Parts: sequence; structure tokens; C-alpha cells
Amino acid sequence: MEPQDLAKSEAELAGFVDRGTQLILQEAIKKVVESFQQTDALEDILKYLEEVRTQLQTQDSRIKDLEQVLKQSNERGLAIETSMRSLLQRIQTMELQIAENSKQLAETSHQLIETRQQIAETSKHLDLTVQCVAGMAENLNILVDFFDQPPMKRLFGKLER
Repeated sequence: MEPQDLAKSEAELAGFVDRGTQLILQEAIKKVVESFQQTDALEDILKYLEEVRTQLQTQDSRIKDLEQVLKQSNERGLAIETSMRSLLQRIQTMELQIAENSKQLAETSHQLIETRQQIAETSKHLDLTVQCVAGMAENLNILVDFFDQPPMKRLFGKLER
């Protein structure tokens, strides 16, 4: 009740009851009014608390969804990390193989260079040998021609080159 209504009820009651009863009635009316006001306030508080509970449930649901997304992201991250480690390990293995192949290629190249030098030296020796053999063949031809001559001509002739 509002204060004006309260004053009006006091005026009505003043004619019917004495002052002590009037005070008791006023107190009772005040308590009833306060009780109703408290009930409205309690209802408002309950509505507010219900809204808070609904919001908390919604936020709880969102938190669970976010935790699930975070968990999936972590799992994906671990899978990617494992893949990256495996890939790095393969790359390191390939690097080692390339280094070994490169070393073998360098050794083979060195051996080829040595073989080429040996072939060149052998070729020089063969050229000298061919020249010697050619010279010997020429000398043999001269000797054969000399001995093909009749003995008398040989006796008086001389070896010519």
C-alpha cells in the first residue's frame, strides 16, 4: 500500500478503535505491506537468479564446446608435430645419404681422373713404343734389304739408311 492509502485507512480506523488498537493495526498493516513488498522483491530476485542460472548454463555449454575444440586442436597439433618430426627425420636421413653419395661420387671422380692420367701416360708410352717399333721395323727392312743383296754386293757395299 502507498502512504496515502495508509493515511486514509488510519482515518477510517480512528473512528472505530482506540489509540492502542490503532497502533497495533498500523503495525500489522505495515508488516503486511512490507511482506508484500518483500515478496515482490523476492520474486524479482528469483527471476534474476533464474536468468543468471540460464546464462551460466549457456556459458557452461559454450565452455564445454570450447574445451572440445581446444582438445581437438591439441590433438591436431600433436599429429602435426609427429608428422613434422618424422619428416625432419626423413630429411636428415636423406642428407646423410646425399653426403655419402657425394663422398662416393668425389672418390669415383678422383679415381676417374687418376685413370685418365694413367691412360694418358700409357698412351705416351705406347706412342714411344710405336715409334721404337717403327724405327726397328725400318732398321729391319734395311737389314732385310741388305741381306737380300747378292753376297758380293754386300761385301763391297755399305749399309745405307
